Amino acid sequence: MPPVPPAPGEPTRLGDYWLAGKIGSGGQGVVYEGYGPDGARVAVKALHGDYSAAHRVLLAREVDAVRRVSQFCTARVLAVDLEHDPPYIVSEYVAGPTLQQAVETGGPYGPDELYRLAVGIATALTTIHRAGVVHRDLKPANVLLGPDGPRVIDFGVARHDDMSQSTTGVKGTPRYMAPEVFRGQGAGPAVDVWAWGATVLFAASGRPPFGGDMLAVLVGAVLDTEPDLSVLPDRLRPVVAAALAKDPGRRPGSSEVLLDLLGGPGGDLLEQGVRAAAAVRAPDASASAPTLGERAEEVFRRLPPAAQQAAPQVLLRMVAEGEEVVRPARYEESDDGRTPKETTDAVMRAFTRAGLLTWDGRQLMITTPALLRAWPRLREWADAERPGLAVHRELVDGVRLWDAHGRKAGDLFQGTRLDRALGWAVSGRRHLAISRAEQEFLDAGRTAARRRSTARTAVSGVLAVLLVVAVGAVVLVVQRGQTVARQRDEAEARRMAATAMATRRHDPRLARRLAVAAASLADTAETRETLVALRHQWESDVFGPPDAGAQALRQPSPDGRLLVVLDTAPGTGGTARIWEVDSRRELRRFAVPGPKAVDLVVTNDARTLVTWMSDGTVRVWDTATGGQRGALPFGKGPNAIPDGIDLNPSGNLLLARRKGRSTAWDLRTLKEVPLPWKNPKNDTVLLTAAADDRTVAGVTMNFGDRVRVRRLASAAGPAADIAVPKLNARLRKRWVGETRLSPDGSLLAVAHAPQGGSKSELLLWDLRTDQQYTVLASGDSTSTLAFTQDGRFVAQNRTMWRVARGILPRGVPPVLRYAPGVVCGLPRFVDNRILRCLEHSTGQLSSLDVGTYTSARNVRDAGGLLSETSMAADGSVVAFRSNGTVRFWDLRHGKPLSGGFRLSSDYEHSSDGTGLAISGDGARLAIRKNPRTITITDARRFAQLGTVTLPQPNGAARGMAFTPDGRGMAIVVRDGAAYQLQFWDMTTFRQIRSVPVADGGYGRLLFRADGKALLFNGQTGLVEYPSGRVRATGDAVVLRSPAALSPDGRTLIGLGGIQKEVVPVDGTTLRPKNLIMRGHRGYVQAAAFSPDGGLLATGDRGGEVRLWEAGPGRSYALSLTGHQNPIRALAFSAGGRTLESLADDGTVISYDIAPARATAALCRTTGGGLTRQEWKRHLPVLDHRPTCPTDR
Repeated sequence: MPPVPPAPGEPTRLGDYWLAGKIGSGGQGVVYEGYGPDGARVAVKALHGDYSAAHRVLLAREVDAVRRVSQFCTARVLAVDLEHDPPYIVSEYVAGPTLQQAVETGGPYGPDELYRLAVGIATALTTIHRAGVVHRDLKPANVLLGPDGPRVIDFGVARHDDMSQSTTGVKGTPRYMAPEVFRGQGAGPAVDVWAWGATVLFAASGRPPFGGDMLAVLVGAVLDTEPDLSVLPDRLRPVVAAALAKDPGRRPGSSEVLLDLLGGPGGDLLEQGVRAAAAVRAPDASASAPTLGERAEEVFRRLPPAAQQAAPQVLLRMVAEGEEVVRPARYEESDDGRTPKETTDAVMRAFTRAGLLTWDGRQLMITTPALLRAWPRLREWADAERPGLAVHRELVDGVRLWDAHGRKAGDLFQGTRLDRALGWAVSGRRHLAISRAEQEFLDAGRTAARRRSTARTAVSGVLAVLLVVAVGAVVLVVQRGQTVARQRDEAEARRMAATAMATRRHDPRLARRLAVAAASLADTAETRETLVALRHQWESDVFGPPDAGAQALRQPSPDGRLLVVLDTAPGTGGTARIWEVDSRRELRRFAVPGPKAVDLVVTNDARTLVTWMSDGTVRVWDTATGGQRGALPFGKGPNAIPDGIDLNPSGNLLLARRKGRSTAWDLRTLKEVPLPWKNPKNDTVLLTAAADDRTVAGVTMNFGDRVRVRRLASAAGPAADIAVPKLNARLRKRWVGETRLSPDGSLLAVAHAPQGGSKSELLLWDLRTDQQYTVLASGDSTSTLAFTQDGRFVAQNRTMWRVARGILPRGVPPVLRYAPGVVCGLPRFVDNRILRCLEHSTGQLSSLDVGTYTSARNVRDAGGLLSETSMAADGSVVAFRSNGTVRFWDLRHGKPLSGGFRLSSDYEHSSDGTGLAISGDGARLAIRKNPRTITITDARRFAQLGTVTLPQPNGAARGMAFTPDGRGMAIVVRDGAAYQLQFWDMTTFRQIRSVPVADGGYGRLLFRADGKALLFNGQTGLVEYPSGRVRATGDAVVLRSPAALSPDGRTLIGLGGIQKEVVPVDGTTLRPKNLIMRGHRGYVQAAAFSPDGGLLATGDRGGEVRLWEAGPGRSYALSLTGHQNPIRALAFSAGGRTLESLADDGTVISYDIAPARATAALCRTTGGGLTRQEWKRHLPVLDHRPTCPTDR
């Protein structure tokens, strides 16, 4: 059956997938028929609108379960977006009905078909269990009868013990649940074997094996009665009977079931099972519905020739430009005065009857935008017409307005709008025809233009007489013209900024150019925000090779700079193309003769291509000539997902693996690299080699304790094996899915999971000491790994970790998790800064700029978190204590300042982190020596200037701050149970005044920019300096921890009682401004204003930095990235050009904030501004202007 078209309010698009309609629904979500960017049909499962966080977790775990299972026995996951609203999964569309539908429509299976079905489901179940997954909801509705055999789907309750329960109190479908589930026992693989038996019995009889309309009756039947097996053929009856044993311990395992069905261990069980499953067919009555495109093509094919010719002009009127995709068209607008009405009616009637168009009595509309993806013919028409769709839309709207107002001359186009419409009508159309009303509208516009021209000639003499009078008004006219031009530019700038933000993820390069163009038109809040967002977002590029087919093989080079694409042709190798990703240049193109290629790699210099062919040979090609350098015998494949060929980071060693054989060749000599270990007969050895071309490691998949490491012979020394007995012990009884050596060969990364279990682990092992280096959290056991060139970071999909020794209970957390649910394979790092990977759903090579993490500076010399730091208010210097020394970091130049202070042993560490204070210009530093003594130093000459000694014998300094000019200081002093605010002269080092403080336990000292007042907390209030007079007091909760004071002193930032909120306070009265700024997920503990007071930066304990428009309190859409530890301090540079941030781990990150700096950076990374063609497409109302230096 075709999908049910989307109802009002239902989504028509989820991410990059357009939805044709609903094909199923359940308790968790809805399944839609969708179409990807390449037009391929997919299945999209979205959560219901009332989903919760628990449902989102459930969906993520379902994805993890499916990815563990070989794709031949389930529907392959293509993409996931758990952050979308609603979250969704995109999977392969399996063309065929469910077993439930097939039996209900075509009746029970006969003996031979039933046997093949039982083998097929048992094969899938064996593969699932070998991957460590327990399905727990196997039933006829979850078995799809695809063209290549049964597929098991819906892993929504698989493997996970902490998921929400159904209304029965258990997970799964009661009619197919095993007895132990109802008894509250654990659900292991045996529950799937029971469900297999029940499903086979349903296929044989046409009814569920256990009856009962009420749950209690059904449970009793499952627990206490035996099903009728007489309907089963003799060779199936004993196997199904064993599977339906009440005691799970007496049931066979899935492998035993398959072995019993196939009659003995003659060869590979799974291969035999796959062959048997391929013969399973669904009844013809249950055949899969045609695709949306096939339905449309069938309608088009049945039209008479005249109607086929009219079809594009009818349908294209319903295609919109931009993100809207489709729009309604009125019936009369298809009348072009030439095509007979009967012909256009035939087109509308045929497509409407097929459910492809919707008619509401006056307007026609394409039922679902997915038709533009699914029907190649319509997509081709629309692509040809797309450059002029915006002009045509403008023309249609103009005609409608002209008609609605009685065809008044004032509603006609004139000037640029008329020229643009006429130009499109004459030469811009491809398939669209001009309607009768549009032709009349344009004719009337031309006539009116000619009349205006004649009138201008007639009055030219009068104008000459009035010229002298007009001169007096010229200045006013010019000013008004400038105002209109400025307003137009600002409007276009805001529109372009919005367009840039909308396209920033799927086309980052274009988005950056749009942001620069918007900023060149006008300096607005929107353009400034867009520049900052595009400058610091992760997404940096998306590259899809032009004209690459959906089935083309793709592989990035080891260094990530190149992408090779091989478009295969039936019976031949195909055509290979090698692209330089950054420049979009095609470097090589040549034919690859021979049989079909199943895998390929390309070297970093683009000179060598290697293909693994279906005849079992590995062929090496010279890309300059297209000639074959050699053919290496290897064997046929792939038989399973891990089979394939790979290169080490240098591109010199070719690594090949398949079941029963793994080997390596030196591509410089085409000689096989001698590896001393044996290849297991029924297992695969995962090979990896370091960038030094010397270290090679091999790990068997199903027996992880077979780890071998070899140092190859070289000029540096002879060949030698590296023994790793402790690593072998660690991986005993583990299943290994991926392994990778660090560039220097010192660390081995191993992604593994327990055999038959579900807990994955990503382990880094030190090969030099045979000791654990660290365990990384949130990894999986199957996806490819990659190290940065310097070995300091490792990535899997688009999750990235810092390689640092450590032992944490849950593993070292990642520094970056981008779209964790979306499969993006074959990750590569480029220059330690760009992380690239291949999107499985689209075949595009996506790039993330991770330079904020990989190039982050760190002010500390030793490990551990910083306990005492102080940042200058102008963002120039950070002072910090490290190992008995006070050091300085130059933020402007990103390097340490020489010198510093070596502290004597009598300098104590402060317990509250307030032992350092640096002046606003970074010239002076105060160091608390002990509770009563503070040393004042010259931070530039590293010389001591004087000492402050508190007069109270029991006094203890609890906080301190310099006046803005550095000549005075305020100190919070605790004396027993009382607190004081003391003012000191930094010239004479004498106390000026002491002011009692109501509560000295909380707060920080903030001076106004003029130095005439300061704030400690709300109870103490705003205190004049140096008189000590209290001007105002404020809310004790809101101002419990004041964070920043604006340069003009008019706005104070409090962090509120719950510090996830930022509360602006009047800097004079200390009253809240009735504005609460929300957006942080962690507790805010740092804030800073820009020098002009227009921007506010805030940082929280989770490492998130946000920017706000200080006046309205509006948050920038994107937070600034790079930190994983609590933000210690924030400061804008003196001119507001950059924002400096310091985290507790010592990481310092500088963010470009000023439009000029952000624009310059975006121009560098993009290679220039909008081209003339892009400008014309996005800014047709304005003449092209250069926006980057390279454009001039």
